[in-house]
Amino acid sequence: MAMRLEHPLLLGLDLGTSSVKATLVDSNGSVLLSTSRSYPIETPRPGWCEQDPALWWLSVKDAVQELLHKTGVDGNAVSSVCVSGQMHGLVLLNGSREVLRPAIIWSDNRSRDQCIQIEDELGTESLIEIAGNRAATGFAAVSFLWVRQNEPKVAESVKTLLFPKDYIRMRLTDKVCTDFSDASGSLLLDIRGRKWSQEIASTVGIGLDDLPEIKGSHEAAGELSRRAAESLGLKPGTVVANGGGDSMVGALGCGVISEEVWSVNIGTGGQVLSPVAKPVVDRMGRANTFCHAVPNMWVVQGSILSAGLSLRWFRDTLGMEEKTLSKLCGIDVYDLLTLEAEKAPPCSNGLVFLPYLIGERTPHNDPAARGVFFGLSLTHDKAHMVRAVLEGVAFAFRDCKEVLTELGLKPGKLVFRGGGSKSRLWREILANVLSKTVVSTAQLSDVSFGSCLLAGTACGVWRDLNQACAETVKYGESSAPSPRFSRLYEKQYCLYVSLYRSLKPLFQLIAENRNCCSQ
Repeated sequence: MAMRLEHPLLLGLDLGTSSVKATLVDSNGSVLLSTSRSYPIETPRPGWCEQDPALWWLSVKDAVQELLHKTGVDGNAVSSVCVSGQMHGLVLLNGSREVLRPAIIWSDNRSRDQCIQIEDELGTESLIEIAGNRAATGFAAVSFLWVRQNEPKVAESVKTLLFPKDYIRMRLTDKVCTDFSDASGSLLLDIRGRKWSQEIASTVGIGLDDLPEIKGSHEAAGELSRRAAESLGLKPGTVVANGGGDSMVGALGCGVISEEVWSVNIGTGGQVLSPVAKPVVDRMGRANTFCHAVPNMWVVQGSILSAGLSLRWFRDTLGMEEKTLSKLCGIDVYDLLTLEAEKAPPCSNGLVFLPYLIGERTPHNDPAARGVFFGLSLTHDKAHMVRAVLEGVAFAFRDCKEVLTELGLKPGKLVFRGGGSKSRLWREILANVLSKTVVSTAQLSDVSFGSCLLAGTACGVWRDLNQACAETVKYGESSAPSPRFSRLYEKQYCLYVSLYRSLKPLFQLIAENRNCCSQ
């Protein structure tokens, strides 16, 4: 028998890099349940990262069906649906709306030459002035230029350029559109005019007619088609909200919608994000400026490529014992790694980890950078190494904080979100490295929860996103910095900064050797 509920139900989807998460929330903000389905990242060549959009859709269907089954909720009780997700990725469709090639996602770095070409043709300063960002590998505009130059037959067949979450929404509604936050992450948007840039589009060779209509994240983008409703177990005609990029919707989901509150996110990648009422651009190109999922707001964001990815790499490479124990005891493998890290002292006896496994964005914009353990000795063991990974990611966030501070932005509250926010130790390390109190949210499903807030606003549960956050967002535990440990980490951070500067020319040499070997 289907569950009867007094409040409207909202379904939020987070199309992440490695999995989709589906969350069911009522109008009080109470989370009924979250489910997820994973999908692979294909790496057909070194530096390439692709995914099959068809697998995204299959994973969405499975996650939603499981969610309804486990909660016992009648799909007819769901008032609105919203999908948000990974940014920057490139999905190319032909005139029949068929996918032309695997999606090139944000972590792909095949397009370094195209980054140089775009900045040479437009001028770096001009590009930043228009788009708020430098050309970076993995951004849709840059990836499209690579396709045009390397797969011309594919490029000639393109009739629609979409971003990952927009493909899923198209499957839900049969309509094509995007939102301002995701559009601003493509390098194709004039962030001040909030419209597609003819100049940038012409430079990469995409027509404005091939770019989707842009709407607000909180607006209704359409209704659930009968075919999609039958696939998911929901009601045809259900309102589908437009959604947004995961970074901004995750910030929304933990109440980061005003200038005095920043978020620190540890997902696969990581971001330090500050909302701003007017566009603030970093003319040195170290930080990104995007449109927020909140109307008439922007965000300034420092981005790191390998936040949670660094710990996942450690788990898969050096954490086999913990993975085995996790299966035997039913304890999360990351909890076991954190317990191991707690055995080591702050600063890991001088061991430093650079988390540049797939290059780095803020502040270096260096796709050639690579991960490093520096200072290993016979006194170090696994505990020191895993703690050094946690600390190295925290130092990367410190880099981001320094850039945002240089731009005149000042955090009042730091909200810790994403999968990494489950770790008390990581939160404490961040507080000491950043010398700020860090608070976690009570809702760990922040992007899918933020999607629920957009869904509720689109169908009229809340009048606007301010009301949605005020009535639903709750905070959990916090960690304050220790003056003693902050001083220790300050010295280690200086070493971290010096280490990159010393290794930068060697990273470039490694990249050149790697390219020679792959040819």
